[in-house]
Amino acid sequence: MKKLVLLVMLVFAGCPQAYVPSAGSVPILKTAKRECMLIIGMDTSGSFMEEMFGADGRGYEFTLQAIDRLFRQRFGEDDRVLLAQLSTGESLLWEGSPLSMKKRFKSASSMKDFVLQNSGQGGSSLFAGIAETLRYVSGLPGVAEGQTQTCVLVLSDMEDNSPTQVEDRKRMVEELRAFKGLPGGIGFYFVSTSRMEDTRNCLMDAGLDPSLIECGIVENPPLPSFEQ
Repeated sequence: MKKLVLLVMLVFAGCPQAYVPSAGSVPILKTAKRECMLIIGMDTSGSFMEEMFGADGRGYEFTLQAIDRLFRQRFGEDDRVLLAQLSTGESLLWEGSPLSMKKRFKSASSMKDFVLQNSGQGGSSLFAGIAETLRYVSGLPGVAEGQTQTCVLVLSDMEDNSPTQVEDRKRMVEELRAFKGLPGGIGFYFVSTSRMEDTRNCLMDAGLDPSLIECGIVENPPLPSFEQ
């Protein structure tokens, strides 16, 4: 039976206990195949974090609901969630089981504080961050071999202000095209209205489904599946 990896660009994975990477450490995901991994890639620019994890906690609620929906039929002990930042610096922030994630982040403010404290400071190099996260995911044990199915959720307004954004966008499309050849799916959420068209074009250029892009989040938005 194929193994499943659910990928949302919040990164949780590794072992039954939560794992927070330290300088020079080797991510546990690099050492063993996992049944199901959800990777949540999060835009960590200050304005977006406040919008997503401020008073109404929209991003936090979306994350919990996505985990519940995607893991609802799953009972595997190796299921993992990965939390990653997309804006700047090292991408991997946290990895653990779905249950340990809920225990660790009991409120929107606790998640926001953790992400901001462990994220690099600087501009929004989103295209480069997404490309790097996809490259990282593609290199995990079992993914390239097709033994692990993946699902990636990108939480971002897609407003990239990097001076290298043109080159970074090309690299992101290349990584999206490579990801298309792997079992799994990817969706983009909380995209700003001004960036919707270009984000759709990026997915179409990569041969991916452009319908899994959401601007204003409604109840139960469509999510990618493991088998796309």
